[in-house]
Formats: sequence, C-alpha cells, structure tokens
Amino acid sequence: MFMKGALVDLEDQRGNSDEGIHAACAGAVWQAAILGFAGLRFTEDGYTTTPRWPDGWTRLAFTCFQRGKQISIDLRK
Repeated sequence: MFMKGALVDLEDQRGNSDEGIHAACAGAVWQAAILGFAGLRFTEDGYTTTPRWPDGWTRLAFTCFQRGKQISIDLRK
C-alpha cells in the first residue's frame, strides 16, 4: 500500500496528475515513512526513532519541527 500511494502521482496512475497532486495521499505516504518506517516519536525530552527498514532501504533522511525548532534526522542502516 505504501508503494501504491507513493506512485499515484509519480506514475500518474489516475490520469489526472496534471491537475495537481493528491495531497491526502502524499500526507499518508509521509506519515507511513516517518512515523512508520523511521519510527519517529516525540517525547517530553525530545524525540526517538525506531527504524523498521523496508527491503532494499539503507537510508532515511528528513526534516521536521518540534516546538518550533527544525530537526534534521538522517538514519542509516
């Protein structure tokens, strides 16, 4: 399902990507990658990650914000 959502606009699977992206789908893919595969969780003391690597993935890098501060996370297998 992750790949199906990731490719909906990249491969124009519904034939309407020229009209704009499917924002809800893009958000779901982002959440699956960051909250699911990276295992990002925010805590009172900061954040934790618990990566669950899909086959073939060796790196996952992203930027997010916590309490107004930008955080860059670069996970490598």
